[in-house]
Amino acid sequence: MYGLSPFEQVALWAILATAVLGLLYAIFLRSQILREDKGDEKMQKIWGAIRDGADAYLRRQLKTILPLIGVLTIALFLSVYIVPPTPEALERFKNLSPDQVRLVIGLGRAIAFVMGASFSTAVGQIGMRMAVQGNVRVASAARRSF
Repeated sequence: MYGLSPFEQVALWAILATAVLGLLYAIFLRSQILREDKGDEKMQKIWGAIRDGADAYLRRQLKTILPLIGVLTIALFLSVYIVPPTPEALERFKNLSPDQVRLVIGLGRAIAFVMGASFSTAVGQIGMRMAVQGNVRVASAARRSF
């Protein structure tokens, strides 16, 4: 990994390992939740309405946020023309012309933002869907236990 100290390299691998372990744990929890009973027909009918409402909310949220993500992505890409690259950036990319450095940095900013927005959107979507899935199962379990 270019330009990183040994500590930074180990830290990056540790972060990656922690993320993978977190995803595996999330998959385990998901399977545990989905194994539970969804209750009787009436509960499932109400759950269906809640699920439909949550889906409508998520669709509307996505329609609202996607144009904003597009505008911000373009703004981040173009921001490199307002705030010029630092001397360190120019040094790091010394084999490129200043215009090419701007392009690389602008693309990097835009791609990083889109990746972050995509992961955030995915987490929100998955979280809402799992909350709805867990909702009916908790209600069903509450009928059978204290």
